[in-house]
Amino acid sequence: KKVILVHNSDLKRIIHLWRLEGKKAPTQHLWGYDALRRDGFNVDVLPFERFKRLKHISDSMKIFGDLDQQLRILLKCSQYDVVYSAHHLTTALFSMLKILGLMKKPLIAIAYQSFRQKHFFSRVFTLLFVGGNDKILCLNHAVLKDLQALGIPGKKLEVINWGCDLNFYHPSINGEHHSSSEDKKLIISPGKTYRDWISLVNAFININGRLEIYASGEQPFRYTENLPANVSIAPKKIHWSKMIQKYHQARAVAIPIMVNPSKLKNAIGLTTLMEALAMGKAVIMTRNEYVGIDLEREEIGIWVEPGDSNGWAQAATYLLDNPDIAMAMGEKARRLAVEKYNIKNFSRKLSYNLHRLG
Repeated sequence: KKVILVHNSDLKRIIHLWRLEGKKAPTQHLWGYDALRRDGFNVDVLPFERFKRLKHISDSMKIFGDLDQQLRILLKCSQYDVVYSAHHLTTALFSMLKILGLMKKPLIAIAYQSFRQKHFFSRVFTLLFVGGNDKILCLNHAVLKDLQALGIPGKKLEVINWGCDLNFYHPSINGEHHSSSEDKKLIISPGKTYRDWISLVNAFININGRLEIYASGEQPFRYTENLPANVSIAPKKIHWSKMIQKYHQARAVAIPIMVNPSKLKNAIGLTTLMEALAMGKAVIMTRNEYVGIDLEREEIGIWVEPGDSNGWAQAATYLLDNPDIAMAMGEKARRLAVEKYNIKNFSRKLSYNLHRLG
């Protein structure tokens, strides 16, 4: 079965970099590409950009998804048995064409975003630009419930758990891999999308512990000379293997999220959360049900309300002052990753659904 895989980022470049490393790198950001090929699928990925004008129109309008990729696929659609979109809004045009009867190929999509309000426009948009998919695999139950409330039939919806490639994430549990840095009360905060760095940094002004921010080479603040002495920001993006070393050194992982009421509900922070689980680390995170895991119910971390610097200070101090509790949370986090949230389970379920289509 021949599959065309579409994403809202340059997946072809990601695959290229993975191959440059001799395929000895985590595969979660390939969204099943490698696993599907091992399962016998012929998977094709187009260059992310060919027609700059179409890309610009797509970025401006957004409603139809990525016109550049979709129109190129339409020109050679007869070659494929199924279209697999790893981001459901990227292929919004395909959904509409399917509903209008102008596209016959099966569509399967991954969804991790939904509208904040169930008003008329969001319902019409969802039915037209999402409802054409034959199958929608949601990264959490919250998105599934939202899509169903907006009119998508339940038979089209299913939850699929995402996670890291555990072959490359080896946690520091029961003293293993612990370094002297662990004793220096370190919390790390990786990531860059919609991060509330200000609330987190303000929390560390009077904390007896260190905070290291890894914002993929971006500077989250215009001026860094006024940072507290115990806070540092990595000047550039670091290799994934170096990031794993930082996880080893940390007592816990902080994921501060900037909640924007004007934006779609989103699984912001999911990548960092999955890495923390894989590395067996306790998590402090801005409350976000759209990551699909309740930190406190699972006893793997602590929620902080949006913009609550005092909440960040209390949570960070608690874990820094109680290493045994932080370690116990980390052990439960790793167990969740092994049993449920990993790329192997994701790929298995994806492959099953693709086999059923077409």
